Amino acid sequence: MDGVSLGDKTPQAEDPIYLKRGLLFQNPKSEQQSGNTLIQHLKSSLSRTLDLFAPLTGRFATIKHVDNTASFFIECNNEGAQFVHAAADGVCVADVIQPIHVPKIVYSFFPLNGVVNYEGTSKPLLAVQITELVDGIFIGTECLSTPTPILERWFLHDKDCPIHIPLFTSEQLNNRYAPPYLEKRVFHFSKENVAKLKAKANVEIGTNKISSIQALLGHFFRSLVRNTSIDHPDQEMNIRFPVGLRPRMDPPLPQQYFGKADWLEMYTLEFYIIVFRHRHCRV
Repeated sequence: MDGVSLGDKTPQAEDPIYLKRGLLFQNPKSEQQSGNTLIQHLKSSLSRTLDLFAPLTGRFATIKHVDNTASFFIECNNEGAQFVHAAADGVCVADVIQPIHVPKIVYSFFPLNGVVNYEGTSKPLLAVQITELVDGIFIGTECLSTPTPILERWFLHDKDCPIHIPLFTSEQLNNRYAPPYLEKRVFHFSKENVAKLKAKANVEIGTNKISSIQALLGHFFRSLVRNTSIDHPDQEMNIRFPVGLRPRMDPPLPQQYFGKADWLEMYTLEFYIIVFRHRHCRV
């Protein structure tokens, strides 16, 4: 799909369940090349990469059972991934990275806004959009994901396959809560500021064991709680942090493993302890 205009694409109020990843590149004037040459190169590179990950060119398939349940699997039918070439007329790299909040135009850099997991039976499992800016390009990718624990499905604990799950009607699936549009912001922490947070946290608690990531996440958690409306000081606050399991698996995952290997770890503390007792909470 080539030559798409972004003028009519509006941001979705809800977050899609497809995983979004984006890369922004600036084209130095001395190194600019033909746009068509670059697009063809990226398309060819994607095609060669998909030779190694053939399931991403397939579709979700459903098997309905007599007990009103269903099983799902990836059918490697080679229907293909989606590749979109678009142009954002008048948009520069600075228009993307300089605003305090994520600009609404960024949502149009991804081709599957609003698509959810079960639509993978008719939608591609992987979509890539190359958006040409005035002085750069944005490569947006979306890949089908799922919030269920991947490791619990991997180690099945004596469960019979295929796994049966309840079969939902189209009315149930379409009756989804649409949250209001919220402004989003990306925070950048310099190496120097992280070092200051780490040193301050260790001094205040009287230890030298708090790591950079613990100090940063503790600072983030405390700032988040301080800006939350709380009725009672003893109210408990929960926050979840994703933990990458790939380097922590024993035995280790194969190098060729392609999929999720993460875990959500939840921490719970009372509002009073977070805000008043410790200037830096350790997580």
